[in-house]
Amino acid sequence: MTLVCVLCADDYCVAIDIDTLKDCPPVLGRFLGMGEGFSPPETDDLGRLTFAAKFGIIRDRFLDCLAFVRCGRVHDIHQLMDTFNVLGGCDALDKCYQSVLNDSQEEQARLREEYEQKKRNPMTPQENMLGLFEFQAHPSVWTVPEGWETTMSVNETPHIFWWRKRISRE
Repeated sequence: MTLVCVLCADDYCVAIDIDTLKDCPPVLGRFLGMGEGFSPPETDDLGRLTFAAKFGIIRDRFLDCLAFVRCGRVHDIHQLMDTFNVLGGCDALDKCYQSVLNDSQEEQARLREEYEQKKRNPMTPQENMLGLFEFQAHPSVWTVPEGWETTMSVNETPHIFWWRKRISRE
């Protein structure tokens, strides 16, 4: 077990067993004194590593970085990216961020498609943004003229339904 103590910008310390940091990003590893062939990291009079305090990194943010390095846990990816960028970056986090970005783009595309579908197939007058249908509210026992179909119940009165008929554009 190789313990080091890191002083953070908020004057709190973090004790780290650096032997548990298997996939530590190279620059962070150097700051922690893990790299071979480099001069020893800066310490204060008590032997605490001072890089986090020097770079303005508070304890909670530094702990988030360690949690990601140890087990891949991400609480706030944007905040974590900011902190790791100060510490020289992290390739594993960059890959994680790209995955989150791709998922977000896919979700946005899905929501756009859902919105477009709702515009083409409205269920209520409020959704009839393109003016494709005429809507009327009637009870379920309404004698239905040709071309009309029921969509859903009116929110305020569950026994009344929205009926719609496509507007022909000739």
